[in-house]
Amino acid sequence: MARTRILIRLIFVLPLSLLHCVSSQTVQVSAQVGGAATLPCDAPTLKGVPLESLYISWRLDDRVVFEFEGKSRKSISTLQSEAELPKKAEGDFSLSLKKVTLAEKGTYECYIKEGSKPQNFFQKVILSVSALPTGSPTETSQSGIVTATTEAPPELRNEYSQNGIVIALVVILVLLVMLVAAGSLWYIRSKREIPARCMCLKTAVEEPSPEDEPMRSRGN
Repeated sequence: MARTRILIRLIFVLPLSLLHCVSSQTVQVSAQVGGAATLPCDAPTLKGVPLESLYISWRLDDRVVFEFEGKSRKSISTLQSEAELPKKAEGDFSLSLKKVTLAEKGTYECYIKEGSKPQNFFQKVILSVSALPTGSPTETSQSGIVTATTEAPPELRNEYSQNGIVIALVVILVLLVMLVAAGSLWYIRSKREIPARCMCLKTAVEEPSPEDEPMRSRGN
């Protein structure tokens, strides 16, 4: 029974932990100078938690550039662009940037602290910023600068392919673990059923049938 429980835990707990690792992969975001960008940070476990008990911070290359204190409802930003969180968080603590500059490209990390609990890391985002080409038809408009996304540079494309390989390997590992666990459960159950079947066969052989009783009496 103890082995069966351990195998059942492996079947359910290990795949969930592996999928959690997959879900926390690095996100790539691209923007143009003067445009807008959204750095995603989803925290489903904090959905419904009062904003007053949270402290949210965004770091750019290991340097805190945005802070939000839930108690005071005040945010502090050292970014050149306009930065803000969603008005109603509900588990979404994405950072919205307006009028992005070249100085704001880099690796961002989202950290959230609930009350007196330790600060937790939730999301890593790589922001790439490119300048608009001179004379581009989409460079300006009556309302201002038009935003657009650009093709990811070669190093980012390489990271995309690496992330895809990691995800594929994790999925294969999950399937192998589930297959081995299912085989082990089947082996344990079959081992228990074989002795029971042997006892039934032995009892059936030893017990005389009603038709054999008259034959024995005649022989006597």
